[in-house]
Amino acid sequence: CIWPFDSLPENPDPETEQILANSIDHWISMGFGKWSEWCIPWASIIFTRMGLNEAPMQLFGIWKEIFVNEGLATVYLPRMLSLIAHRRHDISKPKETNEVMQMDGTCGFLSAFMEMCAYPRFGKVNLFRGMPSKWKDIRVENLTLPGGGILTAERGVEAVISGGVHDFTLNLDKKTIKSIVIDRRKKLNKEILKKKILGAWLGKAVGGTLGQPWEGSRGPLELSFYDPMPTGMMPNDDLDLQVLWACRLNTDWNGVISRGNFEKAWLENIRFPFDEYAVAIRNLKMGIHAPFSGSYDNWFRDGLGAAIRSEIWACLAPGDPELAAEYAYEDGCVDHGGDGIYAEQFLAALESKAFAESDLNRLIEAGLSVIPSDCTLAHAIRDTCRWCKIQPDFLAVRSKIMEYYGSANFTDIKMNLAFEIAALLLGNGDFGKTVCFAANAGQDADCTAATVGAILGIRDPESIPAEWLAPIGTSLLVSKEIVGINPPASLDEFTDLVISLKDRISLKKPEPIPFEAKQYEIPCKVSYFKPWFAADFRRFCPKPAENEETILLPGNLMELDFTNQPVESLRIMRTEFRLEKKQLVKVMVNTPANVQVWVDGKFCFGRECGPMVPAFHRALRNQICSLELDAGTHTLMIGVAPADEQMKKTEMLFGVSDSANFWLDNVFR
Repeated sequence: CIWPFDSLPENPDPETEQILANSIDHWISMGFGKWSEWCIPWASIIFTRMGLNEAPMQLFGIWKEIFVNEGLATVYLPRMLSLIAHRRHDISKPKETNEVMQMDGTCGFLSAFMEMCAYPRFGKVNLFRGMPSKWKDIRVENLTLPGGGILTAERGVEAVISGGVHDFTLNLDKKTIKSIVIDRRKKLNKEILKKKILGAWLGKAVGGTLGQPWEGSRGPLELSFYDPMPTGMMPNDDLDLQVLWACRLNTDWNGVISRGNFEKAWLENIRFPFDEYAVAIRNLKMGIHAPFSGSYDNWFRDGLGAAIRSEIWACLAPGDPELAAEYAYEDGCVDHGGDGIYAEQFLAALESKAFAESDLNRLIEAGLSVIPSDCTLAHAIRDTCRWCKIQPDFLAVRSKIMEYYGSANFTDIKMNLAFEIAALLLGNGDFGKTVCFAANAGQDADCTAATVGAILGIRDPESIPAEWLAPIGTSLLVSKEIVGINPPASLDEFTDLVISLKDRISLKKPEPIPFEAKQYEIPCKVSYFKPWFAADFRRFCPKPAENEETILLPGNLMELDFTNQPVESLRIMRTEFRLEKKQLVKVMVNTPANVQVWVDGKFCFGRECGPMVPAFHRALRNQICSLELDAGTHTLMIGVAPADEQMKKTEMLFGVSDSANFWLDNVFR
């Protein structure tokens, strides 16, 4: 038996494929001689699902003659001698004296006919797959789909889905339907909606407060409750940015979600000098627009900064994962790229689905459905799900995640989102256990705990125990780095604001703005110094060779290729930067390779290889220094060599910031 279809995987393993093949062979190839009255509707469904659209109505023509009586009721035994399984031997007796009515045939026909019109499969509604080609003008009206969505469609003309709580798109081509309308405004009970949205913010606040003192710790930790005990809610960029988006949407943005609006907010309202945030602000100041502002020259493009602000898009598109993911893209592409964007889309879709669905595996499937199946993040999620099944022990799964997806950057999204998935799967719906699992993984502990707390808060607001809520209250504190808005005073007020926005927002996708990376290249002169290993660079500055080569670097971030570098040599790279005024600056050169750095001929720092974390506010020792420099042009000279003979390629990033850790934009160009 292969029913129900939606219990079957989209990509079955070989064993399941063989079971399906055997079952379909029995129903279709062996066919009519093996069937009884209830089997014909079932066979029609299989024909429909296989795309054999001419067969179902032909079957029902035979079925009507054999199993439907004068009163249009279906009967158990055939009304004629036939080849089917239930052969009659009393055909000579009057039918009215021996017929047994059977409702499953009638119900089966109704179910089959509805599937012939439309059936959902993996979030796609397939239209008219069981209808004969000659029925060119067939139309269905007000057909109820699973989850309460209402479908009205006319072959070759239009299809409309309205209402409901499930995320359906239409799986068809232009020959089948010329225009598609999907009403994405899901109809959820207002009281339930408010509880779930508030649950998201409460769960996020609890998790963020639990993990914040441990942000950046390597882990694993042993938390079972707050440590230290808080006296109130802590401000956190996880909530700050979502509050900012809501306030701007409610005022001058007039409900319009667009990357252009987000670009303005990054320049006008945000003073965070962290990781990808700082790079995006620099790129925007240089005139680089989204999505390139997030992807260009950004070592932190796969950071966690977009994923932590996914909940607002789920709350504005509850029960509509695809729309939530579209909102998330417009947000995330300003300061992230690749997996950094996919993470926000994944979580927005998962959280949106959680408004209408509690099964965690279905929520994960909803998230995976909106991101590329071959991206590293998707592999990390699927691997984590598999590891949780094989060995349902959080520390064991964490160890696997670190082995395959670990990073020196504690904000890297691949490992952190994998921690979240493991915490959700192994926490079994227990709020305290789940947020502690996430925080105890270490790394970006506040963000991971906040995200799983929000997800559980949406799924079941009542799952958050009172003892977790009591220490933090509901007052909403926004970081001082968020400026230019009047934020709500409490999470309750924030919830009301988001609900008021739900039916006022619109999505605007702008025309692409051209990006020419070539105009942002940085001139650099390259030569080699050797032997370098015995030199004390604190005492002298090597002179560039006479055969110095001028090259163009793609930006401040680059790949270093040591394949053809002379043995035991130091590659000398010289470039210039300009300051408009005398000021205190930070000079950073970050690479896993051996590195030595001079500014204006004076040695600044160096180290013999190590981890790479190229952020001005948290760069590792001997990869950054503070200098007071005059206005004018200055020379930055970098010497690099591979850490060992196995290092053929690696990355390097260099830059200059002000004393507050903000990039000085365009100083190298």
